[in-house]
Amino acid sequence: MATKRKSSDEDTYDNNEARTPTSPPRKKLRITRNQKQALIDNLQLEITERARKLRAQYSLQANDLRARIERRVNRIPIALRKANMGELLEKHSTAPRVAHDNSSPRKLISPSKGSRGFAGISVSPAKQRAAVASPQTHRVKKQRCDT
Repeated sequence: MATKRKSSDEDTYDNNEARTPTSPPRKKLRITRNQKQALIDNLQLEITERARKLRAQYSLQANDLRARIERRVNRIPIALRKANMGELLEKHSTAPRVAHDNSSPRKLISPSKGSRGFAGISVSPAKQRAAVASPQTHRVKKQRCDT
């Protein structure tokens, strides 16, 4: 039987040898000093134009925000705007006590729920007592609030 001959180190492919190029050689891109300066000038112009547009946009947004805030403030009555914190505290600390003394001890309807149409419905205390005491279930005609 014949054995295969091992290749020696001299027969192996040497990577350092010059090989036939498979693609055309690449040229190094050389930019002249004038071209570099023109590119820099163009970039500077573009940057200043973008900055100008952004400043104009920010100015419009700031004016819009200012106008919206002013409209919100103008919704508040002038007398309330000019009142001191002490005056407001005094006014609102005395108002609930007076209202609480005059009304029955039932739960007050919050303003957010009042917009649903329940604030205008009032049932006399006598009807409330009668409704609680009587086992009959009957419908009470709704009273309309025309304001």
